[in-house]
Amino acid sequence: MVMIFLLSLLSIGSTADDEGWLSIERDVYYNYHLETTPLEIRTNSELESNDRVTVFFSTSEGHYAGGINLSFGSSVKFWIWDCSTDSIDLPVNISSSDTEKVWRITLVKTSSIRLVLHCDEVEVLDFLFSDATCGDKSWTKDWSRDVTEIEFEVYDTASDFYRPQPDACAAGTYRSPNKTTCNQCEGDTISYEGATSCTPCHVGEVANSERTECGAPVSNLDSTGNKSAPLVPWILAGFFFLTTVLITLFAARKLLRRIFSCRNTNVPGQGDADKQIKLISAESSSHHSVSYNNEHCEV
Repeated sequence: MVMIFLLSLLSIGSTADDEGWLSIERDVYYNYHLETTPLEIRTNSELESNDRVTVFFSTSEGHYAGGINLSFGSSVKFWIWDCSTDSIDLPVNISSSDTEKVWRITLVKTSSIRLVLHCDEVEVLDFLFSDATCGDKSWTKDWSRDVTEIEFEVYDTASDFYRPQPDACAAGTYRSPNKTTCNQCEGDTISYEGATSCTPCHVGEVANSERTECGAPVSNLDSTGNKSAPLVPWILAGFFFLTTVLITLFAARKLLRRIFSCRNTNVPGQGDADKQIKLISAESSSHHSVSYNNEHCEV
């Protein structure tokens, strides 16, 4: 009985201490929807240890869907599978004072694809996939797939535990500094699920009403939120078309008036019998010439 009681205490302490952390088996596929739930990984590796985190993503059918590698050398470098052609230092220096760290991986797919990385609640990477940022052009195929499984590779020597991010704030909000509430992003700023801060939109872009995505100003969007064609070219085209029609109608009106003026000309005091009609032969002119007494009209 005493042994059972002690084991129970150890079990309770382990659960409270773990805070939802799950042990990792290498080369095993775990069901995990990365696009809806950010992934947290706990490590205890020092700089210069050459340890590394290597986690692959895949679909439910087993198709490869990308992955990330973190290596602990003189600095922490990252490599994005099916995108990077070389390991690059993280944009933010990682402190070496505390070896135990929590990394959070967030995969965002809206009109673009982004991979966001946090270390101990500090954003250290916000990577936007494009042909300009990826040397490996296969990124468009692999990173567009739905991630439903994760796998820690056999040569991953740094990952100790993993878990879904607990109490993640929804996209469009961010975790308050005291970590007790989720606050709404404001102005032209957005956030992804699990964010601890809001990200400003690029110059010339505005945030949507949910504060989840940046895009073109509302004036350039149609009622469905899609980009509409600019109105100015259509207005100019309509103006030129209307001008052309008016000029054509004016010229036709002038020509008709001249024709009817010639045909209805009568010299006072003389009847129709006095009218002399003369056709100029085709050899001398291609026009029809009509002579009314001393008046001459050409049509």
